[in-house]
Amino acid sequence: LSLHTVKVHARNIYSKLGVKNRTEAVAKARALGIIVPT
Repeated sequence: LSLHTVKVHARNIYSKLGVKNRTEAVAKARALGIIVPT
């Protein structure tokens, strides 16, 4: 995978979650139960 591919996928995930960055994405995913804190 190229860096560009990773950035595109990350941007698509942010868009679907309605967030602007990785920190917000993690918080939103936790709130939605997509990921669970360890």
